[in-house]
Amino acid sequence: MITIFPDWAPPKLVEYYQAIYKLPNIGLALEKERVYLEAILTHREMKSVWKMFYSKWKRYGCPQNKTSEFEKGAMAFSVFSAIKGAIAKTEIKSTTRSYDVIKYQEIARDARTLAVKIRQSSLNKSPFDWFSDKTVNAISGNDIKPEKADGFFSLIYDESEHHKKGGIYTRRIVKDLIGNDVLEYQQVAKNTKEFFKNQCITPTNPRLAEILIRVAGEADTIATHKETETRIAGNSKTTKVTMFIRALYPFLINYFGSPLYGTLAALCRVVLNDDSVGESTVKDALKGYKI
Repeated sequence: MITIFPDWAPPKLVEYYQAIYKLPNIGLALEKERVYLEAILTHREMKSVWKMFYSKWKRYGCPQNKTSEFEKGAMAFSVFSAIKGAIAKTEIKSTTRSYDVIKYQEIARDARTLAVKIRQSSLNKSPFDWFSDKTVNAISGNDIKPEKADGFFSLIYDESEHHKKGGIYTRRIVKDLIGNDVLEYQQVAKNTKEFFKNQCITPTNPRLAEILIRVAGEADTIATHKETETRIAGNSKTTKVTMFIRALYPFLINYFGSPLYGTLAALCRVVLNDDSVGESTVKDALKGYKI
């Protein structure tokens, strides 16, 4: 059966859906994910939800209210990722601080263990050194053609000489002396090879073991922070709706600057398939709850 997507559905999420979920035997986990992703892309209530998300995000998170299709797609994926995380927490009998702390402590431990083993092997190279020039150029040509990537990469056209100047540039909007918006270009690399080396990885090109040690350090930091966080659910009697609302609440505050009670209620109705959820349900679930 072919799913028909409405014109208001975020195009990047539609592309993701069509690329991933048309594959045979996707497994139980992806099948569950497919169901609620399809819901947030097709359910009639989601038209106003996406409209609200875009409106609030444009005002709250985007400088000068200027957004590209790349940025809109990133916002849509952020919402989808937050929903996935909230769903995962509703499926745990009791989501507590200790659960999250242990998870990140395990990541830190495993990263350090792997770093030690890699240091003793021939794999301990900079990620940039894993790929040949031919591979880098092939990737650059097929996946990040500067002139085709909207608003992020650009090749300069020299109008006086009618040819492209070499190099990779970023585009940005700046204000001139009288306050008008002016398009400006800034070179970030002379060629794709240099761009990959200096921008996509890091200027210092750390070896793999060093990257893993950094991952371990970041996991330790998050684990320490999680120890002081308010727990999502105190016990197994907390409802699935309440856990979903509390799990999404920090994302909405950080990303949109508001809990968006009505929009969050609509998301619950769509994703959890529970028509009984209203704004009062959301406010009750968040009463006295702090992040």
